[in-house]
Amino acid sequence: MANVGSRAEREQAEARRLAAAQLFAQGVGPAEIARRFGVTPQSVSGWRKQWRAEGADGLRSKGQPGYPPLLNEQQRSELVGVLGAGPKASGFDGGWTLARVATVIRRRFGVVYRYPSAVSTLLHRLGFTVQKPARRAVERDEAAIADWREHTWSQVLEWPPPAGHGSVAPTSPA
Repeated sequence: MANVGSRAEREQAEARRLAAAQLFAQGVGPAEIARRFGVTPQSVSGWRKQWRAEGADGLRSKGQPGYPPLLNEQQRSELVGVLGAGPKASGFDGGWTLARVATVIRRRFGVVYRYPSAVSTLLHRLGFTVQKPARRAVERDEAAIADWREHTWSQVLEWPPPAGHGSVAPTSPA
């Protein structure tokens, strides 16, 4: 059984397997079941083996594959609120970083995220995206820049002289 990503995909795959179980009970062959559901005969063979061993319950989804999440649903929603309040509310100057988010999680929930990539994955699943600030000098004067572009830069640019009439051929006497 392949790892299926979202909850909806897992539910669809489970429904497909349970429908196949009904066809097994009716005596429909594996090749026909594979054709109907658009899967390989090997998949159907595995489903049938599981069905014979455990019945229809053996074809039910086992839940999300992989290691269980470190934060439960309530903690994740609370984290979204904490991050939405900004880093100053959590005692940090500047913006959020992965290390700061990991520190907030450790302090607030007692859960240690050891790798920045794990924090990044968590934030991505919560709907956050990477934000990179535009690097601008503190002394930047937008009015002076606009004035320079309009007056000075236009004087610096010189248009090339118009091309004279002549031949394209390099050996032409004209």
